[in-house]
Amino acid sequence: MRAVLTLALMFAAIGGIGCGNDDAEVAEGPIEALETNVVAFGGVEYRVILFRQMNPRNPPDKAVYDGPLPADQGLYAAFVVACNASDGEQIPTKRIHLEDAFGEIFRPIELEEDNPFAYRPRPLEPGECLPDEGSAADRTFSAAVVVFRVPFEDIRERPMILALDATDADVPGARVELDL
Repeated sequence: MRAVLTLALMFAAIGGIGCGNDDAEVAEGPIEALETNVVAFGGVEYRVILFRQMNPRNPPDKAVYDGPLPADQGLYAAFVVACNASDGEQIPTKRIHLEDAFGEIFRPIELEEDNPFAYRPRPLEPGECLPDEGSAADRTFSAAVVVFRVPFEDIRERPMILALDATDADVPGARVELDL
């Protein structure tokens, strides 16, 4: 019993090493992939259904991004659904970025204009969502894709946060803690 307790305490101590700066802002918001966790602002509801590293050798991932990638960086994708939950036309935010636990910001990669999987905000009628129902993004990933290029050394600085900022400075945005 004593050996089990010693091992548990040792793992707890190891788990606490390198967890980040105690002064860093704690991100608020739901962890992606949970059905009940939806963030909303400006009349639009957002859900990040998945956040994962992409493999450019995998055909579905290569269809999303087929560009250069430095050896010390990885591609990471947030799969996002945005739905108009208001009674009037709304445009989902274009202001999205990724943050590590220390607040370092990573901007999305610009995907090709004709990329059928890319998250491309446009006016949505009440009840309408991005991606369009039946679109390539919907059929393949059940979401539109936002891609980030992140150095491998920075991706260890968890939790990673997807920040969705409102276009209007008077409207607070939302932050989603990502699981990787």
